[in-house]
Amino acid sequence: SNAWYFAGVERLVRTALVIGSCYTDEDEPLLAEEILLGAVDRLEGVLSRLESGGVSPGALAPFQGLQSNALVSLAVNANVRLGQPDKALGYYERAYALRQDEFMHVLLACYRARSGRPVEARRVLRRLRPGPPTSHKTP
Repeated sequence: SNAWYFAGVERLVRTALVIGSCYTDEDEPLLAEEILLGAVDRLEGVLSRLESGGVSPGALAPFQGLQSNALVSLAVNANVRLGQPDKALGYYERAYALRQDEFMHVLLACYRARSGRPVEARRVLRRLRPGPPTSHKTP
């Protein structure tokens, strides 16, 4: 059934994320990229299938979250291990399109700055809302 198919894909993608992270940690960035791109491609197929079936946005969200995570892993690998900040920014901007919370917003500025786009990075940071102070007071 479709439910088993989607559950199986989710498990395969989660496994690929772990394997990709291991390859990144073991300084095998090309293998990591291959595994992680496979996960992204698999998720694109699932999302396409779900969208063509007319499912609700809520049903898409878990797969979009996994795809965002895979793209962030690709960005980290490209930035840190491959030394390719422009490639990292491309992966990260795709992840950001899927998930736009405050943390992702800050990282968008970091990736843009790292890619030699400081004006764009500052523009992104200006859109942040200040949060509560995070300092701890000791008694």
